[in-house]
Amino acid sequence: MVQSRRFRDSEVMTKNVLGTPAQIFANIPGLLGFFPEESVVFLNFTATTAGTKVRLSLDFASRADITDWRSIDHACDIIAQHKPDSVWALVIAKKTDPFIIDETLDEIVQKAGETNFPLAAIWVTEEIATGTPYFLAGNLTGEDGTSVIPDTGVWEHGTICDVATAVSTKQMVGEGNLPELTRSDVLARFAHGNPYVTLSSSKQKKLTQKARTLVGDIRLGGSSYEVRNLFVDCLDAARDAESETALLKAKDALLSMITLMSDKLTRDLILDIAIERAEDARMLCLAVAKTATGFARHNALCVYVLASIAADAMTHNFAAVEVILKEDPQHVLAQCIGQACMHGIHSELLEACLEGTHELLSDIDGIDDDDDYDDEEEDDDFEEFPYTLYGESAIGGEHPPVKDDESVRSENGGTESTECVGNDTDVAVDTCADGKVRKAS
Repeated sequence: MVQSRRFRDSEVMTKNVLGTPAQIFANIPGLLGFFPEESVVFLNFTATTAGTKVRLSLDFASRADITDWRSIDHACDIIAQHKPDSVWALVIAKKTDPFIIDETLDEIVQKAGETNFPLAAIWVTEEIATGTPYFLAGNLTGEDGTSVIPDTGVWEHGTICDVATAVSTKQMVGEGNLPELTRSDVLARFAHGNPYVTLSSSKQKKLTQKARTLVGDIRLGGSSYEVRNLFVDCLDAARDAESETALLKAKDALLSMITLMSDKLTRDLILDIAIERAEDARMLCLAVAKTATGFARHNALCVYVLASIAADAMTHNFAAVEVILKEDPQHVLAQCIGQACMHGIHSELLEACLEGTHELLSDIDGIDDDDDYDDEEEDDDFEEFPYTLYGESAIGGEHPPVKDDESVRSENGGTESTECVGNDTDVAVDTCADGKVRKAS
């Protein structure tokens, strides 16, 4: 799946330089959340003019495996949909055969022509590391025969600037994170396993039954207050925890939260609070995801992603989505979240979630007994989600059938945090985390 992320505060200027390839490339680990290897990274810019000056603002970035031409094609298709004003490509290859590199360069140029997106230049480097040399492999011209990329000086060749002091790296540090060495390290962040609280299958079944009891009470005319107050209590416990370890030991809060994450209705009734108290919700949901299994774990990761968007800490969101859909390819809310993030419509996603929860809160007494919130039936109808959440079909209601869409499925049967895949073939398209140029529109 392709991740599309918007940025807020990183600019480059061509001709009259405010930022150079060396500086931009140094930001890639902080943007992606890891150090890419054997990859193609696309940097996509919007342009503004001031007199004779052309200013390019980094809008979003994408990554593809260098040997996966299908993935590259898909990344280019997504880029073309976004209509950037200029696209840079960086080929990162240390172990790949030079013939494959040449083939990849040709594939990128060909695909750019077919999809009509403005590929300005392609650079090559062995790795993203401070002081690593890069060189310009191709400088393309526009319809007017000119290029915005000078073919001299640091634009033609140079060395990558200090990664540790790059803007995106500093922003990750501000969020309490550092770029992981590999994508596998990013995925490991969401691996199941709480060394302090062990949850047996029988205990989790009891928590699921408790959730169904709460839902049953609501359907019989009860209010949502018990569910929402229980969630607030859990958030307070997360807020009071002095560390991640302390939260992993907070058994009562974890078990209560697992109960809430064991049913769609109880999950959807608390999304607005999770968005409002995003930092507490992020910590709590990550701890729950490490403790629970199955549906509760996946719901916790979904809420983690939503809270991360609200907290403006989206570096690892796509990895979380990948983990969910690898374990449960039919998880509808995760599909919706993944597609929304792929298209860079994060604020619209949050708005749709808020609207869905508010509708539930206003209509809770009118929920039909026939409405199905059972966790075993998450995979009813779902239409492809390009720009809307489809209201109740995505949140709090019944779901239409899931399509076997390539943009939704991962190489392992789910989606990747930064990958676009289809069926069981290896297709990977990664895009970067929030580089904080501006919020997604």
